[in-house]
Amino acid sequence: MLKKKFEKLSYKLGFTLTESTVISFLAIVFLLGTCIKYVFSEEKKSVLTKYNYSKEDSLFYASDSIKLGKLTEKKVDNEAELLDFSKDKFFYKENSNFVLKEKSIDLNKADKNLLIKLPGIGTKTAEAIIDFRNKNKQFHKIDDLMKVKGIGKTKFNKIRKFIIIE
Repeated sequence: MLKKKFEKLSYKLGFTLTESTVISFLAIVFLLGTCIKYVFSEEKKSVLTKYNYSKEDSLFYASDSIKLGKLTEKKVDNEAELLDFSKDKFFYKENSNFVLKEKSIDLNKADKNLLIKLPGIGTKTAEAIIDFRNKNKQFHKIDDLMKVKGIGKTKFNKIRKFIIIE
C-alpha cells in the first residue's frame, strides 16, 4: 500500500519510480547527516567567551601615532645623522662636564678631541671636519663648515656660536 502511494506521488511529480527512489534516498542521507552533525558537534557545546582587545588596541594606536609623527621627534639634518650609530651616541662621555665658551674653538687648529666637544659632533663628523680642512688647506669662512658631510643647517646653527676662524 505504501509502495502504491509512493508510485502515484512520483508520477504526479513527473518522475519515474527509479528517479523518485534516488531522490528520496539522497534526501534521507542529507537529513541524517544534518542531524548527526548537530548532535555530535563541538560547536554547539562550546561557549564563546568574550575577549577584551583594549590592550592590543592601545598598542596599535600608539604605533600608529609614532608612524604619523604625533609623538615628539628628534629633528635630523640628513640620513647620515639618522643612521649614526657611533659609540659616543650611546655611552657617557668622560668630559661631559666640559663647558664650551662662545667663540672658543678655532676650526683651522682644533683637533678631533676638541671638535667632539661641540654639541652634536661625534667622532665621524670630527674626522670629516679634519679631512675637509686638510683637503682645502683651511676653512676660509664659518659657513664652509656646512660643506662637511654630516653637518646640516640645524647642527651648524647649534655649534655656530662656539667656533671661530683665525
